[in-house]
Amino acid sequence: MKQRNKELYCNLSNGGTSPSYFPPDVTFYIHGRPIEAHRVILSARSPYFQKKFETDWRDRKEIRFLREKLSYPAFYSLVHFFYSDRLEKILAWKLLRR
Repeated sequence: MKQRNKELYCNLSNGGTSPSYFPPDVTFYIHGRPIEAHRVILSARSPYFQKKFETDWRDRKEIRFLREKLSYPAFYSLVHFFYSDRLEKILAWKLLRR
């Protein structure tokens, strides 16, 4: 896991106050680039992810997306939003301009 992602998930999953680390249990690959996450957080925040983790993705630790229409920045932004309730303005602006 890249240090930046590790810090993001560590800080978000622990409220930014604890040095302990709760490792992600699922990795998404968008055009070969990984985004690690926690099933429980994505499921709690999204009915879509909850259903997918209960059915199609139940036993999978890696989920690969190959569709041209799904971009890494867009998916990263979505996961970041689920953890933080914030959408980064700069990234959101770049996505809207596409």
